[in-house]
Amino acid sequence: MPQSTVVSGGARAMMEMLGRLEAAPAGYQVAVIALSQLQPEFRRPLLVRRATDLFEPLVKAVGGPRVYLPDSLDIVVIGKNLSRAGVRLAAEGIRTLFGADPLVRGRTGGGIDRFARWFDLGRADHHGAFKALADDIDRRSAEQAQATGAWDGHEQPLTPKRLALLISDMETLDVAPLLQRQPVIRVTKAPSAEIDFEEIFISLSALRKRVAEHIDLQSDRWLFQDFSRSLDRHILRTLKPLATCRGAGTISVNLNLETLTSDTFEGFVQAMPLEQRLIVEVQGIDVFADIGAFLRARDRLRNRGHRLLIDGLTPRTMETVDLGQLDADFYKLQWNPGFIHVVDGDEAAAARGLIGAIGAAKLVLSRVESEQAMTWGLLCGIRRFQGFFVDTLLGGAILGACHDPGHCTLSRCIATRRGVSGLLREQCRDRAALDHTVRIAGRAKRIAS
Repeated sequence: MPQSTVVSGGARAMMEMLGRLEAAPAGYQVAVIALSQLQPEFRRPLLVRRATDLFEPLVKAVGGPRVYLPDSLDIVVIGKNLSRAGVRLAAEGIRTLFGADPLVRGRTGGGIDRFARWFDLGRADHHGAFKALADDIDRRSAEQAQATGAWDGHEQPLTPKRLALLISDMETLDVAPLLQRQPVIRVTKAPSAEIDFEEIFISLSALRKRVAEHIDLQSDRWLFQDFSRSLDRHILRTLKPLATCRGAGTISVNLNLETLTSDTFEGFVQAMPLEQRLIVEVQGIDVFADIGAFLRARDRLRNRGHRLLIDGLTPRTMETVDLGQLDADFYKLQWNPGFIHVVDGDEAAAARGLIGAIGAAKLVLSRVESEQAMTWGLLCGIRRFQGFFVDTLLGGAILGACHDPGHCTLSRCIATRRGVSGLLREQCRDRAALDHTVRIAGRAKRIAS
């Protein structure tokens, strides 16, 4: 975290403060500045520090508020009788600082500010909404800390020279131990569900520790794309011989559009078993940057019996592009507690609009961390889900089918299944249950080994 005399702490300190206010929240207000939603090139340590420093006049006043900067990089200001005018002045300074990002001037269809939000904790609806948002910030901060390590203002930016060295180092790196998998389930008839496909991805936290521990990989969007294209090649080469992935019915891999025209990708597809199907996941921001390339890739994949998914969508996406016209096979919508708790912005209405435009049958609700998230999706007609809550349900089904369930805890079972290879898999006493439990129900069902 960047050093600043203004910041009182990160996510943990923020949650502790919220806990102290639980019994008597009246008179306290909160402002949240959504720096986490900015494009990656704007989330640089120096700019973030300048943004927090704009709250210095408020903090230094008698009885001034506390400013928190979680690893998610959302600025959270909590204070008693918090000056809304003072917050507005700081927020305008931040808008100027990040003025090139469209988020800072964007509003919802109802004219609500998406960048700066205000909560009066004395109001029950505001209190509940901020608690949900704080939980989400805390979760995302933990994920960010795990993925990249605690954010450090002394990290070095990614430069062309550093990129060349990273790519060179990766040529000798075995990425197989860094590969992970996470299922996407399809609810057939509640409460039954089955695995629809498996996403294979690389653990960026482990990769960063191996080759780029003190480098901010996302400090330059274009250089990071070059890095990710190189990473694509390593993932595809590593996946090709792995029995764990060859045995799966359908797998998905998150790739750059440019990778889909490479010899490496062609070799990977040709090596796939005839009965196996592939779903290529591409980031929405890459699709919108070159829609022509996306449409060509979509048609090529379909002609070979494979499919394409657009990843990383939020309700805001609908404001910039007509997703229905892209005719992807699937779209992945990120869960947000704001879909339920609506204050200072109708995220729920925007999410319903996105679902209506695309069709629930084509949607995957990702980052499902709780039963509440899955319940919301089911009520909206969504049937495909991905996230830690799903992993937990499947882990329970695996333990129910395991011949030696006493050897594992649920958390160990989840971690073992997530690994594509490695020591945990080798130590598993029932790999048939681990790899062939495909249904979540009263009793787990295995496919034939």
